[in-house]
Amino acid sequence: MGNKLSELSKPAWIVGEKEIADFMSGDEALLVRGNDPESTEPALRMYSQEYVSALLAELEAKDKALNNVTELWKDANATAFERIRELKAKLATPIKIVDYDEFFICHVSGASDDYCKGWVDGRNAAARDVGKAGFTVEGDE
Repeated sequence: MGNKLSELSKPAWIVGEKEIADFMSGDEALLVRGNDPESTEPALRMYSQEYVSALLAELEAKDKALNNVTELWKDANATAFERIRELKAKLATPIKIVDYDEFFICHVSGASDDYCKGWVDGRNAAARDVGKAGFTVEGDE
């Protein structure tokens, strides 16, 4: 708060039941600027319109900032949920890993038993690892 607002923030007091009643009815009342009077009588605290307007403007600025943050949060949430939907769709789409039988692999490799078994073992290991990563392998659903 600036120095001017600090000065304006000091309340005026209307002291005494009669003065409060007069003030509420529109009659003159005794105003004391500064701290709460050391009185056992009831007192009515009043602030200047300029101070109240400044407080309302400050409150409005804070509300606007809060609304901006809320909108950013909503946008970030919407983006995150959209990304989650995309990733779930990817996980739900089966991955095709070619699954040739051992006879075919032996035929194209020149009848090498070691190559055939290695190829099939490699294919099965790849399918297993892809499944462990959370993806579905086509044919293993």
